[in-house]
Amino acid sequence: MPSSLEPPNDTTRAVLLAWINTFPATLSKIKAIEDLTDGLVFSDMLEDFDPAYAIKDIPQTTSSTKWVIAKQTLEAVYKSLLRYVHEHCNNWVKAAVVEYPIDFNALAQYSDPTESTKVVGKVRTRPNIAITNRVFQLITIFMLVALKGPNQIRYIDRVRTKLSVSAQSVIAVHVETIEKDLAVALPTLELNRLTKPYDALDLEEKFSIVVNDHAALKKRNADLITRLENLSESRDHLLDENKEQDTLIKQLQEMINHGGQNEHILRLEKRLEDSEQLIATQEQQLEDARVNRELKNKELVSVKNSRDLEIQDRFKELEVENSALLKRANKVEHYEKKLAQQNAIEKENARLREQLDVLQENQKDYDKVHLENELLKTTRGEYMKVLETQEHTITDLRSKGMRLEEELRLRLEEIEVHLERQRHDERYINELQERIDSQSPEEPSGGFSLEDELNRSDSPNEPNPQLEISRLRAELQVLKSNEGGKANAELRSELQKSEMEVRRLREKTQELKEAHAVTQDQIATIMGDRSLLPTDEAERAKSAGQSLYSDATQEIKRLNQAINELNAKLTSSERDLLRARADLSAMDSDEITALEQLKEANELVASSYEKDLALLQAQHNDLRAEFVDQQSHLLAALKSKDKLSEQLKTIFQKPSSSNEETGKNPEPATALDALKEQLQKKESTIQELQRRLVLAEDPEAQKAANDVLVKNLTRENTLIATAWYDLTSRLQSNHVVLQRRQDAPKSWLNKQRQLVNSGPRR
Repeated sequence: MPSSLEPPNDTTRAVLLAWINTFPATLSKIKAIEDLTDGLVFSDMLEDFDPAYAIKDIPQTTSSTKWVIAKQTLEAVYKSLLRYVHEHCNNWVKAAVVEYPIDFNALAQYSDPTESTKVVGKVRTRPNIAITNRVFQLITIFMLVALKGPNQIRYIDRVRTKLSVSAQSVIAVHVETIEKDLAVALPTLELNRLTKPYDALDLEEKFSIVVNDHAALKKRNADLITRLENLSESRDHLLDENKEQDTLIKQLQEMINHGGQNEHILRLEKRLEDSEQLIATQEQQLEDARVNRELKNKELVSVKNSRDLEIQDRFKELEVENSALLKRANKVEHYEKKLAQQNAIEKENARLREQLDVLQENQKDYDKVHLENELLKTTRGEYMKVLETQEHTITDLRSKGMRLEEELRLRLEEIEVHLERQRHDERYINELQERIDSQSPEEPSGGFSLEDELNRSDSPNEPNPQLEISRLRAELQVLKSNEGGKANAELRSELQKSEMEVRRLREKTQELKEAHAVTQDQIATIMGDRSLLPTDEAERAKSAGQSLYSDATQEIKRLNQAINELNAKLTSSERDLLRARADLSAMDSDEITALEQLKEANELVASSYEKDLALLQAQHNDLRAEFVDQQSHLLAALKSKDKLSEQLKTIFQKPSSSNEETGKNPEPATALDALKEQLQKKESTIQELQRRLVLAEDPEAQKAANDVLVKNLTRENTLIATAWYDLTSRLQSNHVVLQRRQDAPKSWLNKQRQLVNSGPRR
């Protein structure tokens, strides 16, 4: 059966002190274990359990030593706590209190350093640890009473709200450990706590156990108890003498005040001095006894201390020697490492010098190649800028020419329409004139004069069949011309736009292919001799060529996609044409003849479109083949020029070797002349091709031609406009009769007729 709790660790101690600070009376005043040994904090905690069990009459400190008062206070608090436990707590808490008794003598001595030194003078190595464990044992008993007592809900809530989660877990583990220890020590405790009622015999048995433990404790501390009793008696005796001296002093003071004798005063003073000397001698004796006891203890320990000092001195000497040897070994190792590093540095320097020489030679070669590459890049950039500007200029001029051609075509169509109408009107007027001339003067009732025609046109009940037929034919002809002209114009504009887009895209593709071929050739020339470029420069050039190739591939894909979109637009326009034809086929059955005529006209227009398209495609293919041939020829000439320049460079870079071979054989000079002649031929060919290209794409000549064309078109447009206005005025005067009718059309065809006839009106 355990007699005391196990000593807690530092974490448990800190948590228990924090738990004590949760009580309202403490107000976080507890910082160390010394604040708990006087019993006042435990008294406040017991008052928080139940105010009826609080200790009211706490004795006051009246002597130089405090531990007796503290012991009395702790004993009173413990007795009141036992009474509270027996009256309000269950058997488990009672058993826990009985199983863990507390030594109040040692606990109270902790607050008095003098008395603690006197008591534990024989065992001075661990005095504070045992006392600290007793204090935490008492704290644990108070915690069990709080958490397992009648008000456990209040104290559990206080723990949850005022302590952290880690502190709560430490308290739970501590309480669980105590429960396990009690379960091992008292196996029947759990059963008795649940089923066995309160029994006086158990209390008597526990009381006998407590009495036996108390007797054994008194036997163990008999010397201390005896000394305590002696000290208490001497204290009481000294207190009595002090009281007597106080009374005598008061009497003497009264006698002095009342004129007493001086002899009596001197006698009393002498007696007082004797008493003081007696007290001093007794105190000196006590101090001498304490010093002698300490000296004896020191003598007993001095042998062990001297041996320990010798061992420590020897250990220190060995440590010093070991450190000196380690320093020497470290110095030797450091010097060896330094020597190896020096040798490695020398080798590395020699290798780096060799690499530096090689890199300097490579750098010279690379500088030459880099300068040539920069010249080629600048030349290519200038050519590209010139070509781009020429391309933009040509595109703008073409777009302007197309717009002017479109306007001219529209004006020509309008002129054709008006001319057709004029011819029809003239024919109709001629027919009317012939009829008038063929009639005799005796038949005035024919009604073929202009006045008669106007009168007959005003009467809706008497229609003129010939006039109606003439009008229908004119309207049909106009519908045919308008339908064919509009469809033909739309198809031609779309075809021209698609051809321009395809031409532009193919030119762009060809330029990209040319740039890619030139770049690949340059990369192959540069990569032919690996010594001219470092590894990283070669990789950089290779990556740049690959990126350029990928960009060209993406551009080709985009162009193909654009061509497919144009084909889709062409297909959609064909579908719109079919849809329009279907709309025309949905007309009334009375107008079948007119529809058949319109279909025939549409077939003729479609056949003409197909012929025009075939011719334009053939022209486009011829122009494209010619352009591709010129580009390929120019590309081949550029490649041959680059190769010849490389060959000349290699020949000029080796003059010494060529001089030596000249003495042996005179053929290299002739070979050099042949290469120069071939190079001159290639350059002349390239210049001729470039001249042709400039003549073909000369912006100034093209601009002059376009200016002339624009002037001619402007003059023609002016003439056409004047002629159109003249024709309009003539048509207005000729169609007075036809435009006098105000009947509202009802069918779709009549509405179209009205729209056609009302076109020239202002």
